[in-house]
Amino acid sequence: MLKIIWRLETFHYKFFLLGDIEQLRSLLNYIKLPFVKSHPSLMQALIHLLPYLSFGNKEKMQTLLDYFKLYLEFDRFD
Repeated sequence: MLKIIWRLETFHYKFFLLGDIEQLRSLLNYIKLPFVKSHPSLMQALIHLLPYLSFGNKEKMQTLLDYFKLYLEFDRFD
């Protein structure tokens, strides 16, 4: 598990510096993997990274909203 976290931190650093919209989509696809779903701490780490990877970039923020749109109930809060 420690190896996975180290790789994730290394990936996060590189992604933050060099990440583009396709890499964000790729990371979102990792969330769907059975391995990630079966390891809550890994899932939580990925979820925590997402806002930082899209900060200040409207296209990336829209990608996140589009991805999670099915799970969000904006109308309920209006």
